Amino acid sequence: MVIVMNKKGFAISVILYSIVFMIITILYMLLSIVKTRYVVTDKLRENIVSDLNDIETVLVNDVSKETCELIPSSNDYSANLELTIEVSNDKDKLYSFDNVNWGNEKTILVTSSGLYTAYFKDSVNNAIGSCSVFVTSRTEYRYRDCADNHKQFGLWYLSKEEFVNSCNPVDKVDAENKKETLYRDCNSANEANCSGTSPCYLMEEYTRGVSCNFSNESWSSYDVNRPNSSLTTEIQSTTTYKIK
Repeated sequence: MVIVMNKKGFAISVILYSIVFMIITILYMLLSIVKTRYVVTDKLRENIVSDLNDIETVLVNDVSKETCELIPSSNDYSANLELTIEVSNDKDKLYSFDNVNWGNEKTILVTSSGLYTAYFKDSVNNAIGSCSVFVTSRTEYRYRDCADNHKQFGLWYLSKEEFVNSCNPVDKVDAENKKETLYRDCNSANEANCSGTSPCYLMEEYTRGVSCNFSNESWSSYDVNRPNSSLTTEIQSTTTYKIK
C-alpha cells in the first residue's frame, strides 16, 4: 500500500515540476520577446531622433550659409527707386517682399517711406532668410515759366487811384509790348489834394489778368526748395526716395 502511494506521489511530483518548468520557460520567452521589442523600439527611436537632428542641422546650416542684401537702383534720391534682392547663392531660390507671395521676381518699386524686407527660401527645403533696409522720402519741385507767345491777357481795368507826392509812370503801349500786366498814369493835381505839399499827382494804376497756354516750355531741374508761384509759372512736385 505504501509502495503504491509513493508511486502516485512521485508521478504527481513529476507532473507538477513539469508544469512549473513550462511556466518558467513561457515567462522567460515572454520576457525575451519584450526585451527584444524594447531594444528594437529604442533603436528605432534613436534613429528617428538622429534623423530629425540631421534635418534640423541641414536647415539651420542652409540659412546660416546664405546671406542677402537689398541693392538700390540709385544711391541718391530718386522718384523711381527700385530695390533688388541679391543672395550669395541664388540657385533654386524663391523670393518674396511680403513673406506670403513667392516667385522669381527679385525687384520691387518703392512707393512709400518705411522699412522694406525681402525674403528668400530654398525651393527644396524651404529654409527662409531675409534682409531689410529703411527708405526715407522727401518732396522735390520743378517749374516752368510761360513763354510770351503763349500768354493770354484780359482787359485793362483801374485797380488803384490815389494822390501821391511822387509817381513813376509806366506807358500802356510799352507795358503791352513787354507782356506786362500793369501800367501807370501820373497826372498833375492840385497840391491841396496832397495835404498842401507839392508836387502832387493823381496816380492811376491799371492791371489786367493773364493766363498761359503752356506748350513746349522747358522744365527746371527738381529741387527741394519750392519756387514762387505766379499766374505764368507752373509748378510740379514729386516724392523721391533714398535708402537711409
